[in-house]
This record gives sequence, C-alpha cells and structure tokens, in this order.
Amino acid sequence: MPETGFRELPTRPLGIALLYAALIGFGFALQRLRRTRARKAEGAPWWFGYARDLTNLLALLVTSLALGLAGFAPPLALLYGFVVTLATYLADYALSHGLSVHRASALATLVGFVCAAPLVLFPARCAEAVSALLSYLF
Repeated sequence: MPETGFRELPTRPLGIALLYAALIGFGFALQRLRRTRARKAEGAPWWFGYARDLTNLLALLVTSLALGLAGFAPPLALLYGFVVTLATYLADYALSHGLSVHRASALATLVGFVCAAPLVLFPARCAEAVSALLSYLF
C-alpha cells in the first residue's frame, strides 16, 4: 500500500455509492428521530438517546466501511467516517432548532455530501494531507 493511505481499488465505485447511500440513510434516520422527539409534549421518550447513539454508530460504521471500499486505509477510513458523520449530525442538530425537521435533515445530508466531496474528488491528496498532519502531530 502506498504511504499516503490511499490506493485505487476496483471496489471504489461501490464504496462511493455506499458512502452517499449511507449519508442519505443517516439523514432519513435523523429526520425520523427528530419527528419522534417533536411529537412528545413532555420531551424525548426514554429510548431517544439510545436510538440516536445507535444511529450515529451505524452511520460511522457504514461510512467508514464505504471509505475503506473506496480505497482508504482502515485508520484513515475510520477517521474520515467519524468526521463526516459528526459534521452531518452537528449540522442536523443545529439546523433542527431553527428549521422544520424535514428541511434540517435535508440540509444536514447536504452538509455530509459537501464534507465527503473532497474524499471522492481528491482522495490521494486528502490521504496525503492527513497522513502528513498525523505524522507531524504524533
């Protein structure tokens, strides 16, 4: 494997498709959770926190798997999966307090797409930059 942490794999198109499908699914799941929370007059149901955590964990695992299939080394795929999932969730959380649930989740999914775009368009450069940063830091 090259030192950058990225290599072209025949599974790259599958990984990219899975990445975007995962982000769309994550947006739908967040939308459904927010609707459930909004319907309860007394606040979130007891299971809401567990469902949100499980949704975030599944999104992290699927985006990391997708990035691994796209050619990133497993540690970088996990790191990038974490960043994309966290950015999408934070966007959904922030936007859900000012917009309708549907719009907030749609815009959060768009944020996830924008965060993933450099990984799709310039994967080798992204891997080199993060590898250099990690080498410098550690």
